[in-house]
Amino acid sequence: MNLPFKIASQYLFTDKFFSKKGLLINGVLTLIVLGLMMIDIRLGIPVLIAQLLPFKIIERSIWEDWIAKGAFAIILALPLPFNTLLYGIIGLLLFQFIKEFIKNKRFKLRTFFWGGFTLFFLYYSFWFGVMFYILSLFLYQLYLGKRNSVHVISRISVLGVSVGTAALILVLSVFNGFEDLIIDLFNSFNADVKITAQKGKVFHVDSSKIADLYALDEVETVSQTLEEVAFFEYEGSQNFGIIKGVDENFKEVSNVDSNIIRGIYALDGNGTNYAVLGVGMEYKLAVNVENRLNSMNVYMPKRQRTSILANAFIKRFVYPIGSFAIQQEFDEQYVLTNLDFARELLAYEDEVSALEVKLTENVNIPTAIKKIKEVMGDDFQVRDRYRQNEAFFKLMNIEKWIGFAVLSFTLLLVSFNMVGALWMLVLEKKKDIAILKSMGFLEKDVQRIFINKGLLLAGLGGLAGIYIALIFYFFQEQVALIKLGGGANLLVDSYPISLRLWDFILVLLTIIIIGIIASWLPALRAKHVSPLIRED
Repeated sequence: MNLPFKIASQYLFTDKFFSKKGLLINGVLTLIVLGLMMIDIRLGIPVLIAQLLPFKIIERSIWEDWIAKGAFAIILALPLPFNTLLYGIIGLLLFQFIKEFIKNKRFKLRTFFWGGFTLFFLYYSFWFGVMFYILSLFLYQLYLGKRNSVHVISRISVLGVSVGTAALILVLSVFNGFEDLIIDLFNSFNADVKITAQKGKVFHVDSSKIADLYALDEVETVSQTLEEVAFFEYEGSQNFGIIKGVDENFKEVSNVDSNIIRGIYALDGNGTNYAVLGVGMEYKLAVNVENRLNSMNVYMPKRQRTSILANAFIKRFVYPIGSFAIQQEFDEQYVLTNLDFARELLAYEDEVSALEVKLTENVNIPTAIKKIKEVMGDDFQVRDRYRQNEAFFKLMNIEKWIGFAVLSFTLLLVSFNMVGALWMLVLEKKKDIAILKSMGFLEKDVQRIFINKGLLLAGLGGLAGIYIALIFYFFQEQVALIKLGGGANLLVDSYPISLRLWDFILVLLTIIIIGIIASWLPALRAKHVSPLIRED
């Protein structure tokens, strides 16, 4: 950026709200706040409140004021027997109320309502009230400064972009949180790698291939499983489900045994066949896993043709001994039992429907899959955890990016405030632009000034939105600010949330593109302003 451009930028856009000093101080404080919040939000919130306070505690010197605010933040963060943060916020509200009354000789209705709503939310839900107070301080900061129409619209533009940015990041983060939660649930049942036949439901186990799999450094455990749709009956209740016979290694390749909510995880013992049901199957069949005397009948169609009068089903019984809760898809379908029982029920000898593999820790999964494919050959499918539930994850990604597209479009509509602000600025500064052009300023430099102004507005809004989103993230992560409905019927009681670097990069790129689009037309208008000044 050349010297004339710097002079013109400062000349046209003198505004304390965009000062370099203010941005530097707030940037440092922002890093301190986020660092403390990563440790504990009770440490970061006092510094954040001190950063956003719209008034001075000590009027004499800015340094004395910051020292006083720092001391106040330290007091709020102390682990005292009473809630220092609650009483600190109430004290700040009273201090501002009294200070404004002494200055203006009257009560401001705005401050009165602001304090009233803050106290109401603090009483309703303490952390929700704290978040409301912080957001209201953000809005108050935008209210300060020059009050002409251009600056007011500029602040509205920054506010709209910041809200849109925060919404984009938070929506993507909530989708990420649900995705991580569901992946964890799937991982409790699915193995790292699942090997199935390319053709047919089952295949014969080749012991030499099992040995070759164990010879790979990437493979820790291999489990043999056999599953098929069956008909179940328990004390008059009947339903279809999937019976899955597993060997003793299955609890090592999955975490089913750690998700038992009633009874125990056991599949056989002393010649007795046991079954562990998903809670959905347990509910549909009205099974009492605590009652070890009642058995559950399992029916399977015979594989060979039978005469009309002969029984077409194989009937066996198992004793329900436990139930697990992982994910609805598994809970409402699966009944686990031992592999020998499943083979007997299906009239198989050594066949399995899948080999489920647990990989060693910190292994390169694509490399491991490649080696497993080389061992198993072309007659087998080798799928990692993502490909085992590929359709579900694709659907989640589609929902996520549709939400991103809708919010981006909303943000684009909000950016019309920015177009209006810049256009009014062009009209207000026509005489100044004409003077600069008469001094030899080029049209492209004038255009660049207004494009940079648009990028500045978009950038400030984007950074403020990221800051708000990170603060909300720490609140949600540490104190579960927004709860899910449903109570005990849900696996989590609050919205899961997870931040990813790629989401921030994508949102910032979106903000920059919107900033360029919003500033392009006003910049073109400024470019064509005549260097001749006409006095009417």
